[in-house]
Amino acid sequence: LETVPRQIPYLTPPPDRMTYWANRLKEISGFKVGLCWQGSPHFPYDRIRSIPFAKFHRLFTVEGVAWISLQQGPGRAQLDELRPNGPVFEFPESPDEQLPLMSETAAVMSQLDLVITSDTSVAHLSGGLGIPTWLVLSRYPEWRWLWDRESSPWYPSMRIFRQQTHGNWDEVFSVITDELNMRMNTIK
Repeated sequence: LETVPRQIPYLTPPPDRMTYWANRLKEISGFKVGLCWQGSPHFPYDRIRSIPFAKFHRLFTVEGVAWISLQQGPGRAQLDELRPNGPVFEFPESPDEQLPLMSETAAVMSQLDLVITSDTSVAHLSGGLGIPTWLVLSRYPEWRWLWDRESSPWYPSMRIFRQQTHGNWDEVFSVITDELNMRMNTIK
């Protein structure tokens, strides 16, 4: 662990896109939290790492939070099913077709207070940007997250929330909701 590089941030979004999203998101009041719940369905272990968006619903009970969807691809359709249950701002897949999507996502993230994500590229992007990130992991995650740790040696700004029982996302989101409520109470 001592040899793991920790020079964070090692990624920087394009400055013009950071300015664009700063102007766009300043109209949204509250503690801005980005959410991502699903990775590529073509990944062999996606069923273990991706989380149904319905499991995030409990978080919407936390007052003072503005929710920003960072979800791209097939998981975006789940927003329509739950839209009445929580205010979620969606940014377009890319306002500039010439700009890579991850650069746009990074620019949005740079304007957030926290990112809560499943084990997707969004976790690595926010970690590389040095953004406070809460990673939600299954009981049997990929090797790089190690075992029984609440932190990542690669991403010092990341906190890990793990399933204690395989398949039980409710338990994890209960803990995350309590933690977010505590954080919001310290901000007030």
